[in-house]
Amino acid sequence: MSRDATFRHQFRTSFQSSLRINVRIEDFSQRFDQYANIFINFASSLSKFCRKIHESVVSRYMEYDLAQAIKAVAAGQSIRKASLEWGIPRATLYNRLSGRESHRVTAEDQQSLSPV
Repeated sequence: MSRDATFRHQFRTSFQSSLRINVRIEDFSQRFDQYANIFINFASSLSKFCRKIHESVVSRYMEYDLAQAIKAVAAGQSIRKASLEWGIPRATLYNRLSGRESHRVTAEDQQSLSPV
């Protein structure tokens, strides 16, 4: 082989191997992007799910709402409908109607400080 032919051959083989490496890098890059997008979507969905769970666990009702729900049940409305209408957990409404007191009332005697 002549010197030019040897150079061309070496250049061609190195170019082909670099193309293979570039294809592998591009394939890896595409897969990485896909997995990154999957992870980001999962993290976003998990965040939304946790927010919904938190909102459902943390009650956002006032004692007034509970009293109104109890009045509605006394007037003939079902516990389920009253709890949905006033935003009270159904179990809480059922417990209060059964005579159970709130945690605040039952734990008053265990408080170190006097109520305000």
